[in-house]
Amino acid sequence: MIITKTSSPMQRSVILTNYIPLQVRAKKECQVADYYSIRKSDTSLLELTFDQTDHLIHRITLIICAEYHKTSEEYQLPNEYTHGDLIVESSAEIDTAVFSCIIFRNAVKITFSDLAVCKRVLSDNVVWELSDQGKLVSLCVIDTTGRASEHCSVELSGYH
Repeated sequence: MIITKTSSPMQRSVILTNYIPLQVRAKKECQVADYYSIRKSDTSLLELTFDQTDHLIHRITLIICAEYHKTSEEYQLPNEYTHGDLIVESSAEIDTAVFSCIIFRNAVKITFSDLAVCKRVLSDNVVWELSDQGKLVSLCVIDTTGRASEHCSVELSGYH
């Protein structure tokens, strides 16, 4: 389960790595890593790495995504959001029937639930979208340079 934390958001940087469509790492080192994985069969996988000591998400890694599309539009920040970050209570592997990616000119949005979004949390360059029960519905990594979007598009197209 993922819940919001209303303290100051963790700073994260986009890392461009061969064979990995999207990776975002915290500037703060992770002491003892644990994982929260969201997958759709063998076609899509998102891994959230969190620190067992503070339970904050230190790394976001999109490993593979079969359903994606690129748009020429820019991602617009939602009108309503809170500043903060998320904490993960325990490790888990979640299987989902929904998993898709939209590659904007300035962002990459990954959706893995069809639950309605009721709350948005802005944490530095990540927008977390949560259901009314506090379940993670999607996340969007914002990169105003556009390099993350282009890199993600190239890496995902290499799988097809």
